Amino acid sequence: MLFYTGYPQDFKNQIPCIFKEFSEFVDSLATNNGHLLILGDFNIHWDCQRNADTKQLADILRSANLRQHVQERTHRHGHILDLVISRDDDNLIKAVYVSSMLSDHLLININVSLQKQSVSAKVRTSTFKDKGNGKKTNPSMVQ
Repeated sequence: MLFYTGYPQDFKNQIPCIFKEFSEFVDSLATNNGHLLILGDFNIHWDCQRNADTKQLADILRSANLRQHVQERTHRHGHILDLVISRDDDNLIKAVYVSSMLSDHLLININVSLQKQSVSAKVRTSTFKDKGNGKKTNPSMVQ
């Protein structure tokens, strides 16, 4: 899931609504099984843990058993604005690296751990006679 708050002129006035909707969204995911990966520009200074907005977002993540993985600045002005979030008890995220600048934001590289699911398939082959020469031919080889 990609998340972007945007940055309207009245962003500060929109934060309560954004948090309410985000909280409802993560609550709705609580009963879903499987991996969860939320990526986005939250426009919240995650590195300023004393900030009221950061505390509120951290509380939402904690209450939903979610964890934020980015630990390095993601913006040219030195703050962590772009977040990578997964379930706290999930081993989905192996590593997060912040690298080159693409715009005013830096590129975030994520190594994930996904197990390949085993697939069982029944293979059925048959042969048939070619009407032209009478030889048996494997249908998978016929073009």
